This record gives sequence, C-alpha cells and structure tokens, in this order.
Amino acid sequence: MSTHYRTYKKFFYIFIIFFLLSANVWDTRLSDSKPTSSDIDEAVKKIAAHFIKNTLETTQDFEKAAVQMGVNTDELKQICIALNINVDFTIPEIEPKVEPIAISAFEKLSDDTYQPDVIVEYEEISPYILLVEKSTHKLYLLKYEHNTRTLINTFQCKTGKNRGDKQEEGDHKTPEGIFFFVNKYNRKQISSIVGKENAYLYGEMAYVIDFPNDIDRFYKKNGSGIWLHGTDESFVDTPSYDTRGCVVTTNETITILSKYIELKKTPLIIVDTLSFIDKEAHSEQRKELLTVLEGWRSDWEKKRIDNYIDYYSEHFRDRNRNYSQFKAYKASIFNAYEIYRIKLDNIIVLKHNDGLIVKFNQDYNASNLKTINSKELYFIKEKNSWKIIAENIRN
Repeated sequence: MSTHYRTYKKFFYIFIIFFLLSANVWDTRLSDSKPTSSDIDEAVKKIAAHFIKNTLETTQDFEKAAVQMGVNTDELKQICIALNINVDFTIPEIEPKVEPIAISAFEKLSDDTYQPDVIVEYEEISPYILLVEKSTHKLYLLKYEHNTRTLINTFQCKTGKNRGDKQEEGDHKTPEGIFFFVNKYNRKQISSIVGKENAYLYGEMAYVIDFPNDIDRFYKKNGSGIWLHGTDESFVDTPSYDTRGCVVTTNETITILSKYIELKKTPLIIVDTLSFIDKEAHSEQRKELLTVLEGWRSDWEKKRIDNYIDYYSEHFRDRNRNYSQFKAYKASIFNAYEIYRIKLDNIIVLKHNDGLIVKFNQDYNASNLKTINSKELYFIKEKNSWKIIAENIRN
C-alpha cells in the first residue's frame, strides 16, 4: 500500500466505517454477500473525495481546510494526490511586516522631492529662512534662490519648559507660527533690559520676534519678550525643554545666524513637527493661494469694490476702522481717484494651520499717490475661504 494511501486512510478510515455502518450502506438484509475490502476502499475514496472537495469549496482556503479536517497542509496535499483531486496547493505566504524607514526632516529638507507645507512661495529679497522644529529641537537655516531650496546648516536649540503652542503670558511655552525679526540686542543692551544678574541666560545677542502677530491676537494669544538668543549656560548640561518661551541656541550659533538675519525681512517659522507634501500637492497649493492674491490685487486695481471687499473678514480692523467703515473708506477712494497700476513682487506666502501670511513689495501708482512699500496681509480660514483680518504697511 502506498504512503499516500496510508495517510488518507489513517485520517478517514474510522470516520467512514462509522458512517457506513450508521447509514446501513451495506445492509445484510439487502445483500447476500458481505462487502469485500476493496469495496470498502473504493467507498472510502469516493466519500473522502466528496468531503474534501466540499470543505475546500466552503473555506476557499487550502490551509483553513486542512485545519478543519485535523491534518496539516502536507498531509492534506498527499491525500488530494492519492484521491486525484485537482486543487491549487499554493499556500499564500505571509509577507513579513516591514516597518517603513523613517526619513528625518533633515533628509527631507535636503531633497527637493519633499516640500515643507509651511513654505508656499518665497521670492524675498532676503533669501534666508530660519525654521525651528520643537519636537526634535532642531533649527534649520534655509536659502531660497531661483525657486531652489538649499539647506545651509542645522543647529541644536532649546524651547519652552512646557510643551504646546503658547497661549498666554507666563505659560513657559514657545509660540508656533510665522514670525519676523523686529529688533536685535547686543550683550550690553540685554544686560540693561533683563538686569546684570540675568544677562548670562541670554548670552552674546538676542533677536526679538513679532509675537503675538495679528493672527495670534485674533486667536486671543498673548505674551511678550519672545526672543531667539544665545546663552552663557552649558548647552550640554541643561535640558532641551528649558526656556520661558524663547528659542535658545549657543553663543557660537547665534553669532553665525546673525550673518543671515535681516530685521523685518527674515522669517522665523516655529512648528512642533515639520510636515511635508510632494511636489504636485505643493504646486497645487501654491497655485491656489497665488490665485487668491492675484484676485485681490486685480479687483483693487480695477476698483471693483464688492469683489475687493469680499477678500476681507468681517473681523478685519484697519487702524480705528471696523469692516464696514473700511469698506466705506475704500469706496470713497475708488470714487475720487484713478488707479493706474498696482504691482506686486518679491512675494512670499507662508502658511501655518489656518493662518496665512502673505508679504510682498507693493508698487502703487494712482492719481493721488505713488508709493513703493513692503506690505503684509494676514489671512485666516473662514468657511473654506481665506479672508484678510489685518494688513500692515512698512515703508
């Protein structure tokens, strides 16, 4: 007797004999002769084949069928061969679970395949951006030139003792968002501001950022004195979450960075964790936001007051004017003067969550006024549309 035959017979014989007897397949009352061994073997084969086929069709899985019949897959395979059952014996292999290799922000910033979603457009005369990732305590120095991003250097930094986005004065959190450097202090000036006994905490020099900006104030955030500065303390012996809200580097680092910072031009972007998008998604985002800006410019130049004012949020404030007063003021200007040209260049578009800052040089030429200024528009997302909540003009 073959090995295959013994294997299936081992599995089915007792079950089949019991089945035959209980079903009276060979009832002595109906037959004058007892069944022979070969008769039983043939009956076993037919019933076994029928049983296996039904199980395979029900489970649709060779391995599960073997489990249900109490044998392993090799034994079931041998039985099927012995019984001439045509079946796919391929058992799907379980792919090993491979964890994806994490690509660091440093690697992504070094590869233009990845685009940081906070930087939409950058054509500033000052080509440098400082980018802080709080979760890794990294400060990246980027350069944008001719639509090409270069990672110049990476530095260690420290942030607020408490994690999260700054909400109020004294919460010891580092704010998150888009800011510009508005002032610079040397060691002597720092000492006069914070006192000689505390000056060592701020080191060689400090740069003041414009927190809270108009977006922060819209969201009721407050606080003051948020600086990027050095320190005379040991950088190695103090924790990464160590400040009262400032971004702190070494004295050596702040000295290096000072060569790249231009007041009111160089942005400091602070995020908890950097997010990246691919080139195609970045291109679509850029197109969308630049279209918004061009629509605003065009409606202003063509004096379409209703279209123009629709770019502004009802929360907009202009000096002492509220939204309605601003609309009336602009309508009077449109009626009184001709606008010949409004040209925008050196455009930057920076986005953080539901806040957007657009900055550009504005060449305004009208019958009453000719000016070239630096302008900033602050947008928030309202009902899936970007609306201006504030605008600032710097001569």
